[in-house]
Amino acid sequence: GERLVAKDSGVVRRESIEVFGEGWDWADRLASPLNTEGRSVAELLEWVAHETGRTLQYADADAESLALSSSLRGDIGVDPRRALEILEQSTDLRAALQKGTILVSTTTQR
Repeated sequence: GERLVAKDSGVVRRESIEVFGEGWDWADRLASPLNTEGRSVAELLEWVAHETGRTLQYADADAESLALSSSLRGDIGVDPRRALEILEQSTDLRAALQKGTILVSTTTQR
């Protein structure tokens, strides 16, 4: 959440920065892929949250229950953003990136 900015003059400044967002897309792509075989969707979502510097939040108990009870088959071996896209294509869950949060809901929620 902080960075140091050093000037040629020797002046060093400490500044606050966001730990997520477009400026970190390059870092998201460097994340070591998670071996997804046999893991729950909830574990995948926790990994995505960790790797992208976001907090994981479920819209309601139904969304959390579905994520916890759904198992993944095969190893997708992709970066966090792509993992969310695959998750949305293959489950009844949606993951919305909202500032520092991944908000997970079911497709039946409005």
